[in-house]
Amino acid sequence: MSDITDLREYLQDHHDILAPILRYYLENEEGRNLFLRSDIWEIFADYCRITGNEQLLDSRLAGLFSYAQEAAARAPWFYIALRPKIANWNYLRLNPETGDVEEIEIGDFLRFKESMVEESSSEQLLEIDLTPFERDFPKMHQTRSIGRGVEYLNRRLSSRLIQSFSQGDRLIFPFLRVHSYKGTPFMLNDRIATVTQLQLALNNGMEYLGSRPAEAEWSDVEGKLREMGFEPGWGRTVAQIRENFSLLADIFEAPDYGNLEKFLGRIPMIFNIVILSPHGFFGQENVLGL
Repeated sequence: MSDITDLREYLQDHHDILAPILRYYLENEEGRNLFLRSDIWEIFADYCRITGNEQLLDSRLAGLFSYAQEAAARAPWFYIALRPKIANWNYLRLNPETGDVEEIEIGDFLRFKESMVEESSSEQLLEIDLTPFERDFPKMHQTRSIGRGVEYLNRRLSSRLIQSFSQGDRLIFPFLRVHSYKGTPFMLNDRIATVTQLQLALNNGMEYLGSRPAEAEWSDVEGKLREMGFEPGWGRTVAQIRENFSLLADIFEAPDYGNLEKFLGRIPMIFNIVILSPHGFFGQENVLGL
């Protein structure tokens, strides 16, 4: 399935087997023309059972339908979106009458699917290009990274800083100075203007906090720490603040991948959460959305 050209040749060579299957989709009793992933496989399995071709369930042809994510059908064409592996999509259109198997662009697939919902002679369909937002943005390629996006980005940033740590202090320090929310600084104030001053303030801060109860909170030490140049983003309790001071001091002294990743993971980054459901835009009932 990784070689789309090879797949096309296989489908063309087995047109006599593929054609009746595609007709089964096109002529389904419900009159449907849009199919989800589960629909695609269930209809294929149903066809194999009804026609006595269960052996097809273990064939390479079954791979076409198992990797399919969605499909759209209107005689004589059957459009299908395949996802053979993570972040790798292919789009095909197949004609059961002529045996044509063509690879198409995603725009062609979406345009055909759009026509299933609203017939229009206009070619000016809504198109949103998110490519500029992905420029030079790191992308995950390992399955194990899925669901761990923040950790992945932290690891990438950590790696970049470690590889060029001659600039690492100059990369971290400006970020700590400007990191704020609605004009309120989170990490450092104007009392710290250089990396050298920050290193000295970290040492003084750890010495001061060493004499304070570990369970004491920011409000108990706020006055002294603000005089040193620190803001409340370092932690809620004295124990947390002192540990984060220690982490950054160690990073400046001897860069360590684990410490850098741990430190970046503790800095407050998320201030607003937006939950957006697109389902209402597509006319589904009893769901969140428009």
